[in-house]
Amino acid sequence: MTTLVTPELEQALDLWQRFTESQNQIIKELKTIPRDNKTMWNGYLHQWTNYEWRIVLEAVGELLTTHPEVFKGNQRDVFVRTVQTLLKYETSHDRCLDTKMTKSQAWNMSMVLRELWNQCQGDIQPRRPSPLDSYRTLFM
Repeated sequence: MTTLVTPELEQALDLWQRFTESQNQIIKELKTIPRDNKTMWNGYLHQWTNYEWRIVLEAVGELLTTHPEVFKGNQRDVFVRTVQTLLKYETSHDRCLDTKMTKSQAWNMSMVLRELWNQCQGDIQPRRPSPLDSYRTLFM
């Protein structure tokens, strides 16, 4: 099965990659990502709109459909709960994963995004291959 590379998919992969690179850099410096990390919250989690979450989650969904073996432990469950949360609240707020009751879900999904990206790259070292190269490796 070949997946069409759309502008939204390119944008999603770029968002996902930049997000993961920031997380990897924080881990490299601090050995962990504290829950109150300002880079993560101010740079990404407070900024991503429902649209940005949706396109990234659609890319993750495509990964789940075509390569379910990449998902480990509870990653699939976190993904499904995040999609359900987005669908439930997206009409109520333009950043529905940045509300008091949904922030923990956004945090959990942000950790899964990093884990999945790194798993698909084959290591946890921060690097910047083209998002399309990574996508093509997985889906084409």
